[in-house]
Amino acid sequence: MTETERASVPDLLLSAGAGSWPFGEVTAMIRAITGARSRAEVLDALCSRIRYSLGTSTAYVAVNRAGGREAVVSSSHGLVTPLFRTLRLPHCIGLGGLVASDGVARSTEDYAGDATFRHSPALDRSVRQEGLRGIAAAPVVVGGNVIGAAMAAERDRRRFGPQEMALLEALCAVAAAAIGHHTELRAAERRVREADGCAEGLREVVRRQRELLTATALDAQARQREELCADLVAGRVDEPAYRMRAVVLGLDPAQRYDVHAIAPQAGPTAARVGAPTTRQHVAMSSRPGEDVVVALVPVGEPTGAHEIAARLGLGARATVGVAGPAAGAIALHDAGRQAMRTLRLLRGLGRDGAVADAGSPGPLGLLAAGAEPGQIRAVLDAVLAPLADLDEDRRTRHLATLVAWFDQDGSVKRTARALGVHVNTVYGRLAGLDELFGPGWRGGRHRLELETSVRLQVLGTDLGRTVSSTPPSR
Repeated sequence: MTETERASVPDLLLSAGAGSWPFGEVTAMIRAITGARSRAEVLDALCSRIRYSLGTSTAYVAVNRAGGREAVVSSSHGLVTPLFRTLRLPHCIGLGGLVASDGVARSTEDYAGDATFRHSPALDRSVRQEGLRGIAAAPVVVGGNVIGAAMAAERDRRRFGPQEMALLEALCAVAAAAIGHHTELRAAERRVREADGCAEGLREVVRRQRELLTATALDAQARQREELCADLVAGRVDEPAYRMRAVVLGLDPAQRYDVHAIAPQAGPTAARVGAPTTRQHVAMSSRPGEDVVVALVPVGEPTGAHEIAARLGLGARATVGVAGPAAGAIALHDAGRQAMRTLRLLRGLGRDGAVADAGSPGPLGLLAAGAEPGQIRAVLDAVLAPLADLDEDRRTRHLATLVAWFDQDGSVKRTARALGVHVNTVYGRLAGLDELFGPGWRGGRHRLELETSVRLQVLGTDLGRTVSSTPPSR
């Protein structure tokens, strides 16, 4: 690799100021690793792609010995000393030995002078003979177990930034998935060889194993998508890391999503849902301490918010706050906050089972967006303008009818009972409201807009000027 290539590749892939993430470039990296035919080939491909993508002089992988207390270098690219190509890294000693032991990614700008990890004379001598200084290390984790560590190393001082560490960890995750796949295949082949019976029996063993591998892969992908969704909503991922993680999961980083914050219809929410749903809806994650699931839904998805919630197992009458569309880590984080705020407003207004969009022009959308009180007041006045010309008694009576009707979810009988009047009286008042607001006020977005405005008016919310809080009469 030339000096020009070493400089240009990190700039192309990892610069936070770069425009769109090079989707095809990173996809090629992933295919080079997952297309390997054996565990040894996977590790060799991992070294090759780490060296290429990070632009380092060397890359090597140390694999933990079974039942041992050390990792041994088993694959490398760019190393020049024969000893280092089979070097033993004692656990908890040196950068690589520490990462291979505890599974936490780390880096050092200058190995020899770094006191943040333990050194040993023998290991320091080997590193010095190889001429290594700046080193980044990430764990390779298969099935929840750390099987070793992958290192990218430079023969000059070098500081590895967050996006470079994120890419190193992602490539290790791809290699780990490929190794897990090869492990399962070897186990399947062994079972086939050991199986007794006819050819049909052997085919059944293979079929079941293939189904198991498929289910396992989908489940792993679902977990990784949930983790990405949770990190986006919590603001724990920056733009370069998001682009890289999206590509690793087979997603387009430029894809625009609507963010749905969903409170289930009834009962506690499971931590996550099955893989078939997550294939359709990119990701979802439960909010810690809240009975809420946040889902990223691709823009253009024809399914309505309630149907999406039902498919997630959250009930056909879940309460949903929607925000977006948005693309990229920062915009999706902001949309997640708006969706959560919209959901809380719906629940606070007693609108369980409703769907509201933070981008709607009505009062709820303005509240979700944190608009100024004067802006919200102006929208309330516009929505409730048909009541403005009524005398105070009629205005108060209509407001009371609206509140009761909304409280009783549109049931005339229950509304009459709540108001202490005859049902015919309610029918008469509803007819009068039809004349004031038009027949469309009883459903859809118009209903939500009117209900929000009415409840804020009756609650006497301070929106920049005093709002009448006189208790509604019958």
